[in-house]
Amino acid sequence: FDEKVTIDEAGITLNGPNAGKPGHGDRNYEATIKQGAVITADSVTVDGLEVTNDDTNGILLGTTAVPSNVVVTNTVVRDVGGGTAGSKAVGNGINLQFNGVFKQTSSGVEITNNLITGISTPDAANGDADAIGVQLLPRGNDVQNLLVKDNVIRDIQPGTAGGRSEARAVSIATQFTDTSGGTRGD
Repeated sequence: FDEKVTIDEAGITLNGPNAGKPGHGDRNYEATIKQGAVITADSVTVDGLEVTNDDTNGILLGTTAVPSNVVVTNTVVRDVGGGTAGSKAVGNGINLQFNGVFKQTSSGVEITNNLITGISTPDAANGDADAIGVQLLPRGNDVQNLLVKDNVIRDIQPGTAGGRSEARAVSIATQFTDTSGGTRGD
């Protein structure tokens, strides 16, 4: 798929040719989503695909929704080039980020057996640069029964920055700001 894939219908399963085979193991030919994937629906499974993106997120769960019972497994997320949000440069392999809702609950998200590699950001001369393998940024929402297990995360490279420049395998933020009105929060 040479486009961004948005999954906004519940109960969808995307099985690639490597379904059931760990992202960090021996694999066959890849089926590739080239501009990232966005999951906003419940009960979605992504198994055995490859996802790349020259922008901010490889796979984004949420944003204006709080999906539950989502499984991302046996997938390769690679070559995410990052983007900018104001003066900040960001790049995320798999990102659970909930912006347009407040005091909602996501549960049963599983991120397992994936290879997450080649996550970078542009330079940020006047801000921060954060390159992250797996990010959880609930922004005033609750996340229950999250499983992040048996992933290989490597080659995380933030750009140079006027502020902090950090590479993180996993980042869990406890931000309680109400962003449902369209503000980004801290």
